[in-house]
Amino acid sequence: MNRHNQPNEWKIQEVVDHFSDSRTRSVWEEISTLDPLGMQANIPTIAATTAIMEIPELIGRLKPDAKFVNNNQTVNITKLALDPVWNISALAEQLEITEAELRNSIFKWTSNKDILDSDKKI
Repeated sequence: MNRHNQPNEWKIQEVVDHFSDSRTRSVWEEISTLDPLGMQANIPTIAATTAIMEIPELIGRLKPDAKFVNNNQTVNITKLALDPVWNISALAEQLEITEAELRNSIFKWTSNKDILDSDKKI
């Protein structure tokens, strides 16, 4: 619930459950180009919404189950939009360079002084 005691529209429970699952979290250390907790970030980097799709090529080929496939052959989906966010330390490790070297290289091309601050998790 949000501060107005209304459901959080931006949280889709299935996505929250997936991100909370220990099997999902077990591989987070390997992720270097997105923030798995981006839906809960101050500036969200993951957005999710539900939708219903009508895919002409699949009409009549799917068995309705009222969960994924509706009686009218439309399909229930969840769409995620990801804004790339770098895990600088993990990316540096994958590139086999130090975090400082990576930050300096990024600064060279962006002139963004924030990238040089190792306290900032960018």
